[in-house]
Amino acid sequence: MIRVSAGTAGVMNLIRARVDAPPTTAYLMVGERCAFDCGFCPQAKGASSRVEMLSRVTWPEFDEDEVLRALAGRRAAEAFKRVCVQVVHGGGALRRAENLVRAMTSAARNVSGPGLPVSVSVHVGGLSDAVRLFEAGAERLGLPVDAATPSVYSRVKGGSWERAVARVWEVAAAFPGRVGTHLVAGLGETEEEMARAIQAMYDCGVTVGLFAFTPVKGTRMEAVRPPPMDSYRRLQVVHFLIRTGRSRAERMTFRDGMITGYGLDARELVAALRSGGAFLTTGCPGCNRPYYNERPGRTLYNYPSGPDPAEIEAAIRCSMPVTEGESAE
Repeated sequence: MIRVSAGTAGVMNLIRARVDAPPTTAYLMVGERCAFDCGFCPQAKGASSRVEMLSRVTWPEFDEDEVLRALAGRRAAEAFKRVCVQVVHGGGALRRAENLVRAMTSAARNVSGPGLPVSVSVHVGGLSDAVRLFEAGAERLGLPVDAATPSVYSRVKGGSWERAVARVWEVAAAFPGRVGTHLVAGLGETEEEMARAIQAMYDCGVTVGLFAFTPVKGTRMEAVRPPPMDSYRRLQVVHFLIRTGRSRAERMTFRDGMITGYGLDARELVAALRSGGAFLTTGCPGCNRPYYNERPGRTLYNYPSGPDPAEIEAAIRCSMPVTEGESAE
């Protein structure tokens, strides 16, 4: 059996569901009840959340062969740009993911659809684990760090941030352009700390998928509030400017940990943001993660597709840097 995100299952007709923002990546999950105990994750070993949850998304279970047949069909080939395998660490899940990737990328079995690249979001113990997954056929690996600083990592995830980051950079050096990470805003870091973490990742050739912390019932952090929208919008702009080469963290200015300047004049900044690209979901190419951080009907942290002009204008206004007289509250 294998889990499939509800949106993915709806697109593939595995379930009957109204999908108002179709995923452009097919999201699969192997393993459950992680060996780690991240405070925000429903799959953490200490969580009492429903076992079919990851973030706020439900992942119903299906027979693996049924899922592979659906991925081989025309509907999947037309709907998706990529397959992403989310690996819950422990219990042989890494080997299971390796076998699944090999099956999906095997031309002889023709189970992945034409030209559909595969990403794996996974914890690796070292470079050898990454090599196994790449040799199985993975195009990209996502190696989540999640926390922007050592202290936040220790408090929320446990263990060493320095070791986790060094592992990501080691794999990225061995496989240039094929490694990404996740950073989660709202775990207790400042905007300045997140900006510098984003810059450090891009300087080492690691792309960043930026998430907003989402409280989920049954996790240690279920009572913690998500980040304020204005703070998250500023971090989206930071991320956009860094990844497009328009600015760098050291050119930006901060006060009490909050962003007061992006290193661009106001006219240049607004012109760069007019497309709305800064406010889209980020991560692997083709990943849009609909409603991963929020519920339908609410203002979206990450837009799965192009925001309309009014949404872009609202997001730009919200992302303007802090000015004198504003507090850090």
